[in-house]
Amino acid sequence: PLTKFLFYLPGCTAPAIILGLIGGYPTGAKNVKSLYEAKSISEEQVNRIMCFNVGAGPAFIISVVGTILLKNKQAGIIIFICQILFSFLMAIFLGIFARISKKEFYEHPTDNIVKTNRGFACALIESCQDAVNSTINMCSLVILFYAFISIINSFNPEQFMSSVFPSHISKLILPILLEVNSACTLISREFFSPSLMAFAIGWGGICVHFQIVSVFNSQNNLRFIRFIFFRLI
Repeated sequence: PLTKFLFYLPGCTAPAIILGLIGGYPTGAKNVKSLYEAKSISEEQVNRIMCFNVGAGPAFIISVVGTILLKNKQAGIIIFICQILFSFLMAIFLGIFARISKKEFYEHPTDNIVKTNRGFACALIESCQDAVNSTINMCSLVILFYAFISIINSFNPEQFMSSVFPSHISKLILPILLEVNSACTLISREFFSPSLMAFAIGWGGICVHFQIVSVFNSQNNLRFIRFIFFRLI
């Protein structure tokens, strides 16, 4: 009932939203895709959920960013809470806008859901295989972007960017734009700014965006420009 009242979304989206906010960047996308494939949500609802259901997990924000990089666990907790609160505010705003725009409230009838006879062992094996594939996909993109950033840095792009931006900002542009881990490491080493960390985590980096797009690669139902726009917000 809360998801319908607050977000103008069917109840089946509640687990996907919760997991998306606490499970790390691609988790929400995978759950939303599963709901769409089961015809539990519409394409409009997919795009609306993906505007806010993308976030770093507590393992990264609290343990890595807070405890290790900022040497302040409390700062990590604050950034994590801010991320969740803003996602909820965005979800409520988009729900209000969908009501005003008279978007259809699509909800798959529960009595039409086809139940599978898949046993526990098969479900466990399939879930492990799916998790391994997702992990490999995520790690391969992170490695690719680390290599990409290293290649770009070998051409000393700061010299060109410093002619356009102040020197302290020119160092940040590529890491924040491309890959969140590199960005947070650089910020902790040279700037030590929780606010900049929060910005980098909120944006996520093109590497994370590619991870999410790869989840939807079999269906062309994610409006990428709209998705990028809301990541920037």
